[in-house]
Amino acid sequence: MKCPNCGHQVEQDDVFCGECGTKLDRQSKAVTAAENDIQKADSNTQSHHSTQPSSHHTINSTSNASHEQSQSMNQDASFNSMNQHTGSTESSSNSNFNHSQQQQASNNTHQQQFQNQQYQQQHQQFQNQQYQQQPHGYQKQPNQFSEQAKEVTAESKGFFKSAFVDPDREIKSIHTFSFKLLGSLLAIGLILIAIILFLAIPEEVSLFTSESKIVFSIIFSLIILLAAIVGATFAITRLVVVQAIPFKKVLSDFVFINSVTVATFLLSIILLIMEAYTFGTVVLILSFVILVTSGVYLIAKYSGINHTRFSSFYGIIIYLIVIFILMRIFGEVTFSSILESFNETKDSLFDSLFGGGSTF
Repeated sequence: MKCPNCGHQVEQDDVFCGECGTKLDRQSKAVTAAENDIQKADSNTQSHHSTQPSSHHTINSTSNASHEQSQSMNQDASFNSMNQHTGSTESSSNSNFNHSQQQQASNNTHQQQFQNQQYQQQHQQFQNQQYQQQPHGYQKQPNQFSEQAKEVTAESKGFFKSAFVDPDREIKSIHTFSFKLLGSLLAIGLILIAIILFLAIPEEVSLFTSESKIVFSIIFSLIILLAAIVGATFAITRLVVVQAIPFKKVLSDFVFINSVTVATFLLSIILLIMEAYTFGTVVLILSFVILVTSGVYLIAKYSGINHTRFSSFYGIIIYLIVIFILMRIFGEVTFSSILESFNETKDSLFDSLFGGGSTF
């Protein structure tokens, strides 16, 4: 028992506290015994609660160990059953794979046969269609030819308009005419020259040599001379001008400028046919002068538009030397023989008309 004031331990029979002197209330022994019983009961309850978690932990650990053991046994059993199932699956898959290979090989064989038959049928159908459409193919060629002829005709209108109205603008631009038009104009020009030469050659000349031979030699010399002049113009242009001017541009401008040359040449032959020999000869010489100076004109224009390696004056001198050599080789003999044949024919005509040189 304790003092309610100071907490000092006192006896049950004490009336006053020996420490602080406080008067104590007496309690019966029954009450004291009841209090002691309550304290013992509380202490037993605490000890029971302290021992219960340990027992629960022991039970849980035991149950967990048994559960893990059962799980491992189940896993081993399932692994063994899985291995057995895998082995049976592999054996069945191997047999299925062999069967599928055989089936695939047979399918490939049937498919190859079917494709061969289909290819033969398509090839036969294509041949039949081609045979049936063959007349239509022959009809398409004239249509294509007529379309190309229309394109060349439309382009030739702009060609002649620019040639006689504003040639400088065409040469300064990067525009070029198509090879179809250029080839057509060259071919037409040579054909016209050949026809007029046939008409210009007197019949008396055929007594000494063939007219076709003379015309062929003249046309062949013209072709070689034109090719040489175009090549010389292109070479001197590449030598003088820094920028690389395409050959198609040089050829296009050369044919473009020399359309006037062809016109003057045809005019000279017509004048000679009309027996205007003096005027016709002057126009003929003028046509060759225009032909030679056309290269000089192109070199000067290209040099004025683009950057040059050296002065275009020296390039023109080189060009004239080359052209003089070419004219000497290809032109002098041919045209001198033509003029001589014309003079001889004229003399023979005058002699036959006036009786000159006849002996009886």
